Amino acid sequence: MSATIALGFTSYKVDSCGAQRDIELWHTMFNHSLRSIKGAAPMLLENCHDGEGAGKGIVPHYDEHGALWCPFHTYRVSPDARPTYGSILSNLNRSIALLDANLSVPGCWGYLDMLEVGVTNTQFIQPGKHMNCGPDGEDKCKPLSVIEAQTHFGAWAILSSPLVLGFDLGDAEQMSLHLPTITNREVIQINQDYHGFAGSRFYQSEDDLVEFEACGWGASFPGRTNASCAWPRFMSLYKPLSGTDARGSIMAVLLMNNGEEAAASLGFAWTDVPGLSKVPGIEKGGCVVFDVWRQESLGRVKGPKFAVDNVVARGSAFVTLAGCGAHL
Repeated sequence: MSATIALGFTSYKVDSCGAQRDIELWHTMFNHSLRSIKGAAPMLLENCHDGEGAGKGIVPHYDEHGALWCPFHTYRVSPDARPTYGSILSNLNRSIALLDANLSVPGCWGYLDMLEVGVTNTQFIQPGKHMNCGPDGEDKCKPLSVIEAQTHFGAWAILSSPLVLGFDLGDAEQMSLHLPTITNREVIQINQDYHGFAGSRFYQSEDDLVEFEACGWGASFPGRTNASCAWPRFMSLYKPLSGTDARGSIMAVLLMNNGEEAAASLGFAWTDVPGLSKVPGIEKGGCVVFDVWRQESLGRVKGPKFAVDNVVARGSAFVTLAGCGAHL
């Protein structure tokens, strides 16, 4: 611990792979030591215990007085992410219960794991375990496509997950492919904006599921013998915004087409988005919509809902809303 401080490190990850897993003790020891150093900032702690559950005291919770227990700054909500679309959806969906319980807040952020944008190592290294792709689970999996990676980046951003790049920044090909996504300032601003709630899911097609391969690094899913999984074909995420951007945006919405082949028309009623149903006149006056991916205004969309055509498979529509409701 003393060496970590002396070498100038400002953050520390406590991983489930190790034996010293008392995160509260780490928090106390680091910050007790740092208090003796003039001008030193607190050590940023990541709790990486792979979502083993609140029973072991490794995820935040509110006590009987409503006080938040969270002696760390970020915490993993899921197992390790893998650069496959099924893994992205698995980690995303594991975060929803924590988000809905308002357990991802400033100073205690739920972390969906590092971004898989540009990551090319997809293989589970032990042959014969049927944890990869193809009919027998032994074929090499493809990494995320540019479209899949963009949807993944948007989902992590709108759910307020820390955005940590995990690919080789010296890989010129991957950098060129994904630079427009990871440098989209509108997306990053949505991620950094906090207005009382970190974001969550407000719709999923519960009766229309898609099967995915290689959804993790070896952990089986309930009722399955390998790392396959099934998730809704369509999902819709939302996040309240503070209205401090140039457009006065009060809400961000991400519509996801998780299907493998067909483009789809996606949309939502304004009143389906939590927090918008109480806006006076919204079903008639609509909202001013901004396309986050294209970085352009779509103008005022009147009437009770918003819709977008031809969202490609594994793609998404990402919008912010402003000026909602009755207007002159």
